[in-house]
Amino acid sequence: MGWKIFVTFIKDAGNIEINDRLIKSLGFKDFVFVEKTNFSERPKVGELYVSKFKNHLLIANSDLIWQFTKPDITNTERNFIKTFPSSEIFSLNLGYGTYFCLIEMEVKSV
Repeated sequence: MGWKIFVTFIKDAGNIEINDRLIKSLGFKDFVFVEKTNFSERPKVGELYVSKFKNHLLIANSDLIWQFTKPDITNTERNFIKTFPSSEIFSLNLGYGTYFCLIEMEVKSV
């Protein structure tokens, strides 16, 4: 038995409210808000944890990391970029192998 860590961080997500609308906008289907938790342990397979720390958003779901490790941009990645167009998005998985993805928005000067 070892560590299994899977989390996606959205830096500077703004003062966003965690609700069903946010979850659906990110492409999660068949998830409903059940209860508030302290996020002190990892979710079980099939569960979704979403939390805020200051203006940063943390999302833990065992299936999400695989959407960020494919060679082509997935619909999930597009949903995250559309929802958080000026935020850095970092997805990390340790335990099923080590995978990570960093999406930085390019700042264009005019």
